[in-house]
Amino acid sequence: MPLGTSLVLSKDPATPPVTNQITFALRGSSLGSSEYSVAGLNPPVANVLKVSHDTGKGGEGRHMIREDLTAVDVNLMPATGSVYAVIVNPSSTAITNQMIIDCVNRLVDFLTAGGNANVVKILNGEV
Repeated sequence: MPLGTSLVLSKDPATPPVTNQITFALRGSSLGSSEYSVAGLNPPVANVLKVSHDTGKGGEGRHMIREDLTAVDVNLMPATGSVYAVIVNPSSTAITNQMIIDCVNRLVDFLTAGGNANVVKILNGEV
């Protein structure tokens, strides 16, 4: 099932209330990948969300979700920051989709714990 022509996402932690929503509009898609961007940003400033699917050497499903944020620094040079996750789902029946979903939920819980405190620690090189 396709993701849709637009995705409304919040930059707040995954706890209610959901505010600060950003709409990513579908910019293009091909077999196995879709690319979304935030409308109204003038280049080189950009906010792009990519979702892609591939098959690894061992036959495992490899699914990547990536967001790139490009902004202009004080010297008027573009700088890009990225956050992405790769989900690897082996072809073996020993690992179920529900087990992978549980791992994703634990990772989100770790990252958003204490109002993103663990993300701050990671960015500061503390973890």
